[in-house]
Amino acid sequence: MRKMYRLSPGAGFLLVLLFCTSALSAQETQLRSQDVERWIASMEDLQATGVADAPLSMLMASIYDAPNFDQITGSVIGTVPAMSQVIRRHGFADAASWGRVWTRIWAGFVYLMMSEEIPAARAQLQEQRREIESNPNLSAQQRTMMLEQLDFAERNLVIPFDAPAADVAAVTPHRNDLERIFSGLRERGR
Repeated sequence: MRKMYRLSPGAGFLLVLLFCTSALSAQETQLRSQDVERWIASMEDLQATGVADAPLSMLMASIYDAPNFDQITGSVIGTVPAMSQVIRRHGFADAASWGRVWTRIWAGFVYLMMSEEIPAARAQLQEQRREIESNPNLSAQQRTMMLEQLDFAERNLVIPFDAPAADVAAVTPHRNDLERIFSGLRERGR
């Protein structure tokens, strides 16, 4: 026999409040187009000041392999007070929160770019496959080796991470601005 539990009106209210609060928290963590706009505006201001060139280039270089990028951002930007002021002026609480938004924008941007490039790369691999298969000048051993290399390339032609669909959607309308900013950071870092 199953035992049934009844909640008091106060406990039921607390459960509903807890559910609503957790739903709001989940919404707060969703990247929005406005967050991307604020971040872009802050980057443009930071780049205009000139004081941020070296730190931003260093941060751009570390975004590729730093799982704790927001912490690195906080420590780097914390050493340049002018950068912290610009970030706060654009509505970010601190450098770490700005870094978290950067990380999500970057992931969404890279995911968007790769999802557009992968189909073209797959088509190119298929064309190469047809050329190899129809080339009468290749020995069976050469053909097999080359097709195995193509198979390997095709298996590895995947996006190595997943970005939330909402983040990709928030980034998409700002693609050109982000491309300009990230390209500029890479150029400055060379």
